[in-house]
Amino acid sequence: DGSRKVTSITEIVGMEGEVVLMQEVFKFYQEGVDENGKVIGEFRYTGVRPNCLDRLLKSGANIDESMFEALI
Repeated sequence: DGSRKVTSITEIVGMEGEVVLMQEVFKFYQEGVDENGKVIGEFRYTGVRPNCLDRLLKSGANIDESMFEALI
């Protein structure tokens, strides 16, 4: 449809020399295009629990942990 989309949500987990190490937490899956040409799809959990999740929860962040249960 020509619009920009976020297609992946990743967490930076470290560095190896000059290389940034990342792990994909959510990935966008395109399921089709509607009658107006707009992309239809959804983000799905990859099964990789973010390293920062426990720290965020302990700090009081309001995060629904159920989003980290259903795999792609």
